[in-house]
Amino acid sequence: MNTTFQDMLDSFHKISPRISELRYVKLDSSWHHEMPYTTPESRIYYICKGEADITCNGKPYHMTPGNIYFLPAGSNYTYRCETSMEKLFLHVSMLRRNGYDLFNQVKECVVLTDRKQEIDRLCRCVDAADLHSVLVLKAHLHALMLEVMERAGVELGQPEAYTALTYRAIEYIENHLRCGLTLEQVAKGLQVPQSRLVQTFRKDMGVTMGKYITDRLMCAAEAVLRTGDESIHAVSERFGFCDQFYFSRKFTDYFGVAPQKYRRRSRPGRTKAPI
Repeated sequence: MNTTFQDMLDSFHKISPRISELRYVKLDSSWHHEMPYTTPESRIYYICKGEADITCNGKPYHMTPGNIYFLPAGSNYTYRCETSMEKLFLHVSMLRRNGYDLFNQVKECVVLTDRKQEIDRLCRCVDAADLHSVLVLKAHLHALMLEVMERAGVELGQPEAYTALTYRAIEYIENHLRCGLTLEQVAKGLQVPQSRLVQTFRKDMGVTMGKYITDRLMCAAEAVLRTGDESIHAVSERFGFCDQFYFSRKFTDYFGVAPQKYRRRSRPGRTKAPI
């Protein structure tokens, strides 16, 4: 089979939206966060009633009923509700083969207006929670994400096709993901010259290996915090940080919020005002 076709099939099977949270919520004035907060996943807000304000990468948006607001992964945002608002919301990721979210390429909030009928249908699907509703939601997400990319003017290009060395490096990093993992250690583990690894990885990935390791480390720690029950201390030990305080500082620098506060806001049922 043609290599390009095989890459396309591989991407078809691997690139799919993954929902980590789906809820309908009623918010009040306690829903606010004024310090910039980095979202590792994309957030989709379907506004049903009421109004609220957000900023996404420094640009303000006033959310009103009947509209859909797509906050892409990697965005810095704040939010505030003055009175009340009801919304359906999703936390969704779509990871590429390199481990990065597809929507990191979108640099601002995408607003889809006059979608009341679509929002009402999705709310009914969430209430029903049957197989038909699952298929409707999945079809909606694929169509919405394609529309977001087109409106944002993002050219996706060909599916990723890296050199064998880059794939080996990615696999090695994932299997040895800890604070302090260095380029030298990766090169030694792969038994290749460091200079060759640096050049090949940067050419394929578009980022340095140091940045890639940091990104993967912080996103892995974030996922454990959001979905697991381990203490902050246990999470810091799991990823090889020298102590909990150093982990908290690095996490806060990366996401804009301390890990304990992040967990309270991100976990279902742990906050009065979910985001």
